[in-house]
Amino acid sequence: MSGTPSRPLRYYWEDFLVGSVRDFGAMTVTREASLAFAREFDPQPFHLDDEAAAASLFGELAASG
Repeated sequence: MSGTPSRPLRYYWEDFLVGSVRDFGAMTVTREASLAFAREFDPQPFHLDDEAAAASLFGELAASG
């Protein structure tokens, strides 16, 4: 090694080719985690409230994506 510290790999939009696919594995998302994310980053009624979500175009609670 050259003795220089390694830096984390960074990607920018132009690094991704149109149509390319990357597999990052599976992840289980719980209801609680989805609600916590929505509360912090996307607090819309169809992400947080079952009744509001039922009346939305989703018809049920939808995770923020």
